[in-house]
Amino acid sequence: STPLHCAAQGGHEAAAEELIVKGADVNAKDEDGDTPLHLAAEKGHKAIVEMLIGKGAEPNAKADGGKPNPGMVKPLDSHGYRESAVAAIS
Repeated sequence: STPLHCAAQGGHEAAAEELIVKGADVNAKDEDGDTPLHLAAEKGHKAIVEMLIGKGAEPNAKADGGKPNPGMVKPLDSHGYRESAVAAIS
């Protein structure tokens, strides 16, 4: 995990934004293949989800090996990202 993964998962919006400003990779994958966006969405941190997408996070990112990430469907759909939710399991 990166510091951005931790900030995204913990709902620390200001910390996540500061890390991005300092060059953190918004599409970095952790040891499970999750990106900061995956973790923020799973925890329901809508503001961080929106910020990450606005900063270039790939909402259609799949886990390592190109496997779909069904865990993204409900969080993304519930936050208004239906197209990305569908793509997460395609």
